[in-house]
Amino acid sequence: MLGLMVMSTAEAETLPKRPDYTAKVLASCAKTFAALPITEKGEPIDPVGSEVAHYQGYQKLYFAYDRDCFFGWGDLKERTRAFLGDNVGALFNSDEPVPYCSAFRLADDVMVTAGHCDIGSTSLTMRLFGHPVVALRVGERIKFPYGSAEGVSDLSDFALFHLLDVTIKSRWTSSTFSRKVVSGQAILVVASSKIAPLALKADGPEDLPGWLANVRFSRTPSNQIWLADELKPPIPQGLPSSDCLFHRAPTFAGMSGAPIIAITVPKDAPTKPIFHVIGIHIRNGFLPLDDHSNGCGDHYPFNVGIKLPEHLLEAVDTWLAKKD
Repeated sequence: MLGLMVMSTAEAETLPKRPDYTAKVLASCAKTFAALPITEKGEPIDPVGSEVAHYQGYQKLYFAYDRDCFFGWGDLKERTRAFLGDNVGALFNSDEPVPYCSAFRLADDVMVTAGHCDIGSTSLTMRLFGHPVVALRVGERIKFPYGSAEGVSDLSDFALFHLLDVTIKSRWTSSTFSRKVVSGQAILVVASSKIAPLALKADGPEDLPGWLANVRFSRTPSNQIWLADELKPPIPQGLPSSDCLFHRAPTFAGMSGAPIIAITVPKDAPTKPIFHVIGIHIRNGFLPLDDHSNGCGDHYPFNVGIKLPEHLLEAVDTWLAKKD
């Protein structure tokens, strides 16, 4: 797997440290994002022959975006880390130290990720945020209606896998998952970034716990849901467009397959938010492949996710019932 050359300490110190997360910083985030060497469609300009060469060539710009727009695993509140720790993590191929996609558990031994993250490898493992040194072996893919490794449609771009020899129990119940989504719903996307500079300090299997430095999330006001009927151009007719989710939470490569988590704060308990997993983050808003043309459409700069399919939630209830 390609990785980035780590910015030296001396280079990093030439950049100002991240200040408090205020409106001024949010403006800085927008500015550093606008400076990234990508096209209006989100594609890298001047790739210099490869993806890794592109990131190396524009390292300071990406470092500034990471600094201004993102926080790390340790910056999450303890309650949020507890909610995520036993169920959300990242996918690794063989002994490569940097994960290539994100994933989360629906039950003890059932994992879901984006369908295009199924690379057909027999050496996949999942590592959970709360158990970064434990490699959960990924077994056979579960045959499921509408799920597609080819990503023929965004709405079918999910994949389920068995996890083998699992000793870590899932903390989520059927009440964790929901398809109820409203416009402006506050969300959280916590996932592994392939290009965050700090993550690339790991240089071998023995350093795998260091991948947690790769975890990112943002607190920008764009961490909310826009519904299909609020965007232009409209979703192609004939599709269940209500299953398409759009958000503008800053993301990096490697975050596909992460859960989209809705945050609700009850009026009677403002300090204790309620989390629900409502969807799967799939891609950024431009169409990288023609075969997404029958999906949720081209809505850059919005990112695209999908609701948890209704038939998938029915299966979750069955899996959790067996556990009980």
